[in-house]
Amino acid sequence: MRSLIRRKLVRYLLAGGVTAGLEYFSFLALYAALQPGLVVPNTLSFLVGLLSSFTLNRLWVFDHKQHKRVHHQFVQYAVLIGLNLVVTNLVIVGCRNLHVEPFIGKIIAMVVTTAWNFVIYKYVIFRQHEPAANER
Repeated sequence: MRSLIRRKLVRYLLAGGVTAGLEYFSFLALYAALQPGLVVPNTLSFLVGLLSSFTLNRLWVFDHKQHKRVHHQFVQYAVLIGLNLVVTNLVIVGCRNLHVEPFIGKIIAMVVTTAWNFVIYKYVIFRQHEPAANER
């Protein structure tokens, strides 16, 4: 059991690295293009992260390929990501108000949300359900 959790954690961190890279570099590009705004570039980069993260976590990290729950999972995932977006925007704007570069604020927010996301993905969104008696 521990090796399974460890394997999922390693996969989660790898998938998160890919997703974080996509999200962060799309944020940098959008921020450069849309300066001085922060919320629009962050929101658009979050959408990039949402789609790549959901796909990688669902299919690779948590190996959840049952198609009948995908809509339900995506709604749960989108609600969590919406919460993450609000927290991230608050952190980035708060950092800027404290004269900390938005790029640093983005990294801080990504670390914080990554920590709680693993637990919520594993035990809520991508929880492995035991098949019902009529599905065995």
